[in-house]
Amino acid sequence: MRLNPEIRRNLWLEFSLHRAVAMPVVLGLIFFAASNVSHTDDPLITLEIIASGIFFLFVKIWGGHKAAEAVIEEVNSNTWDFQKLSALSPWTMTVGKLFGSTSYTWYGGMMAFVTIVAVVGYNLPSYDLSYYDLFLFASLLLLSGLIVHAAALFTSLMAIQNRTGAHNKMRVLPYHLAGLLMGGPFVADVIFNPWHPKGHSNELINLTVSWYGTSCDRSSFLTITAVITLLWFVIGVYWQIRNQMKMRASPWLWLGFVIFWIVYVSGFDIGSVHLLGIVYNETREVAVVVLSLFLLYVIAFQEGWNTVRYRRLIDAWRTKNYNDFFTICPRWILTFPIVLALAAWLMSVNTEIMGSTLVLALLCFTIRDIALLHFFKLNTNNQRPVLTTLFYMGVLYILMPFLFSVFHFYAGAAFFLPRAFQDNTKYIHEAAIAGMAQAIFAVFLALSRWLKFGAKTA
Repeated sequence: MRLNPEIRRNLWLEFSLHRAVAMPVVLGLIFFAASNVSHTDDPLITLEIIASGIFFLFVKIWGGHKAAEAVIEEVNSNTWDFQKLSALSPWTMTVGKLFGSTSYTWYGGMMAFVTIVAVVGYNLPSYDLSYYDLFLFASLLLLSGLIVHAAALFTSLMAIQNRTGAHNKMRVLPYHLAGLLMGGPFVADVIFNPWHPKGHSNELINLTVSWYGTSCDRSSFLTITAVITLLWFVIGVYWQIRNQMKMRASPWLWLGFVIFWIVYVSGFDIGSVHLLGIVYNETREVAVVVLSLFLLYVIAFQEGWNTVRYRRLIDAWRTKNYNDFFTICPRWILTFPIVLALAAWLMSVNTEIMGSTLVLALLCFTIRDIALLHFFKLNTNNQRPVLTTLFYMGVLYILMPFLFSVFHFYAGAAFFLPRAFQDNTKYIHEAAIAGMAQAIFAVFLALSRWLKFGAKTA
């Protein structure tokens, strides 16, 4: 069997005879000390806690850092361009970067993992757990680590795609933290808690989740969700590497991702929900609208587009080359109709006029923000359009409402933030009107910028 070239290269870099021998010897001594020098009635509990800490440090902290720097190190060393031009396929590169760069951390992490599973398995009768629970526990441990690695690698590739200053060294920490944040919900010890007085508590394990009216135990549902999340992150890494290699990329993967999570989230029903001071009974509809708006913002701010891409888009439309049109089309444009459809769905089922007015206001403010992003991004002289847009969004959404609220001028605060201030819903109407005005003005600014920098050479 031929080993993945990228994994083989990383194995040569990560392993040596000294490192291969030192890891099991040191960990063995730590585990021996933990099981023999314990101040508790059950030394195995101490061993499990120590092993869990080592697994977290090795796989989540160290491994997440290695995954985040897998490509960033190549970029900072000016060798990433050579790798992109190599004969390696995007999938080979994906697997190699994901598992090769973290191979040594998994080498130590798996020793801790085996120790944890062995202790829990030995204590199954006293923990009142089944072998199926043990399987879920072990699966979540591994999946949470893999999700942290895949998320860290994915976010680092996103940053590389949007990199502006080629002379600036990239930092690893932000993408490492992003990986930890995204993998956080799948930490096995959230459910299987070794710090519980009785070892492991069945109270969390036996909780059920209702999804589209079907009940499922929480741990099984979370494990399945973790598997799906990991697959999406791996696919995202693969797609980002394809983009780095300048391969043709269709929009259907992104749209499939959006639709999948909309369907997933709409399966939950938790009763009423509060959104910006308005109470909604249509929790599913509200959840998918908020999710779709979030994804729209993510893709609009993350995806690389410029005046050249819009010119090519217009040319493809004029020549009726619809295959190229959908390939070139920025993903935010294709996502926006989904947002509109979901917002219209929520407004149609909502019986309160204020609820529908708030949805309209949110749409107007979203249009304003995306138009503001275009205003800065279509200016070829602006080196940091995304950061500039985020700065002004912070001023508009946080600073201005805060200043007006300090002086109890809530009508002015509603001009910048759609919310029922002081539980007074009249401010929602004012926010909707203000949002429309700002959206129109921002679109005018964006079109003016396009006519100045983009359309003149189209």
